[in-house]
Amino acid sequence: MTAEEDEILARALRALLREDPYDLRPGAVVERRPDGDWLVLPGVDIPVRPDGFQCEIRVRPVPGLGAVLDRLREGVAERDLPGFDAFRAECDQAVAMVRLQWRERSRVVERLAEEHGPVEEWTGVRGSLAFEALAAFRDHPVYPTGRVRNGLDERQLLAYAPEFRPAFGLRWLVLPRDALALGRRARLPRWWPTPASLGLARSGDGYLAAAAGLLGFTDPRVLVTDDGPLADLFTTVPVHLCAAALAFELAERGRAPLDTWLGLLRDRLTEAVDRLPAGPAAVLRARVLKAPRLPIKAMVTAGTLFSKDRSGAVDINKYYADSALGRIGEHSADDPRKRRWPQPDVPGCPGAASPPGSSADAVPQLGDPAVAACALPIVRMRAPPQPPRTISLSPR
Repeated sequence: MTAEEDEILARALRALLREDPYDLRPGAVVERRPDGDWLVLPGVDIPVRPDGFQCEIRVRPVPGLGAVLDRLREGVAERDLPGFDAFRAECDQAVAMVRLQWRERSRVVERLAEEHGPVEEWTGVRGSLAFEALAAFRDHPVYPTGRVRNGLDERQLLAYAPEFRPAFGLRWLVLPRDALALGRRARLPRWWPTPASLGLARSGDGYLAAAAGLLGFTDPRVLVTDDGPLADLFTTVPVHLCAAALAFELAERGRAPLDTWLGLLRDRLTEAVDRLPAGPAAVLRARVLKAPRLPIKAMVTAGTLFSKDRSGAVDINKYYADSALGRIGEHSADDPRKRRWPQPDVPGCPGAASPPGSSADAVPQLGDPAVAACALPIVRMRAPPQPPRTISLSPR
């Protein structure tokens, strides 16, 4: 097994622990061993370390994680095995994509330097394409197999995937103007071609040229009756994926302490909320700024592991799990990732900090009632009894 496989499988296991579709977390315990912390589940041990972004712990990338996934598969209900196997196949595809990216990356960087010059000159629409190419080499902040482009072989990936900065012509359609919903404030850019300029033999104000697939529509999945779902959407996309993910990444790279980045995030959110009318502002304060737990996207569960009939999800991007740590920026002075089992500012949650006189090696039990309010299982599906066999990658 290679380092690429170790990392992808660790990300996959992180998602399974974070979303908890198979009800793994209740009853799990963390053991401290000479080589680090291990999450002990029925029949399998998983190497972990404290985290704090969307989950208290994260899986460490070590050799042998494929055996852990195989062991977990044995406890999956028969009706859910196709989804689990599809997810496992996605992991293999993600590994192949990582290898292709590493093989081609230096060529792409050289090409970008030749075509765009110094980074300081990467401006405008053309410059943004160069930045997008580099950004596409990065993985999704939380989705473990975000690199996968289903249905494309290597030749097609090199020809169309954005990280390889390909150039190709668009296929255009001519449509009646009223077939597109551009929104009240939307305006086509000045450079947008007319049907006549594309040689498509249509002219006049009644028709527009549209790139294939660019059709406006009304999506009933985004219609809601109150502000709560909008607050959840705001939390899971702008707060988590656009802001908090950067905060943790920058702290990981040593640019500044995590508390500095989270404090900055909280200050900007507070300023934005304070400018809102009283009603919406109260919702965001309660559900984002002061919430002890925050919703996360359970995308793997709703999109791959379970069918929509099984999960009840109407939209996989709005299928949530209450797992992320809340109260952004209100952690204690020490970096929560350095704690044994961080549970900041959640009343009754063990492990946030060791009280005076307690043992530093005390192991929080996720099955205890005191912890149930802190680490919530998402999908209540109890796996069948496990045979008395344990896969452990570390001596106890």
